[in-house]
Amino acid sequence: MDAPIHVTASDNTASIIIEENHSTGGGELIFRSSDALTNASATTDFLGGILWSGWDGDSFEYGAQIRARPQATWSGSSRSTMLQFMTTPTSSTTTAVVMTLDNAGNLGIGVSPLANADLTLEGGAIALKETTTPSNDTNYGKIYTKSDNKLYFQDGGGSEHEISFESL
Repeated sequence: MDAPIHVTASDNTASIIIEENHSTGGGELIFRSSDALTNASATTDFLGGILWSGWDGDSFEYGAQIRARPQATWSGSSRSTMLQFMTTPTSSTTTAVVMTLDNAGNLGIGVSPLANADLTLEGGAIALKETTTPSNDTNYGKIYTKSDNKLYFQDGGGSEHEISFESL
């Protein structure tokens, strides 16, 4: 098929279902991108994605996207890829990258992930819901807050430590 597939319905039933009846696999939706099979995929390319659009009164326009992009130019031995999550800010018509997951698993929220950080945040605050002391996981520390409005760190052995700061 060399034409787009367009599924439409007026009763909220427009769906595409990919079903695989096999115990070791599942259905796949594959996106392919090439430059006429002459140039390797490069960082400026778009490999594929999921795009959401809505009617703005005149035409269908994109509001949010998840895109796969090369993180470096591809070769026969390297296919470095990242995922970008895009939304459209209020009072704007242009999508903006709001979260990036790079090829090393580093996550950047509001900014590209830093090379030496698993999680990079640009501005804002981290909100932690109050919880009880969690079960420990060997070799993993946890930061949390409880209903006493204090911040805690639990080490990989399960020991709980209150984190305290001096008031200014």
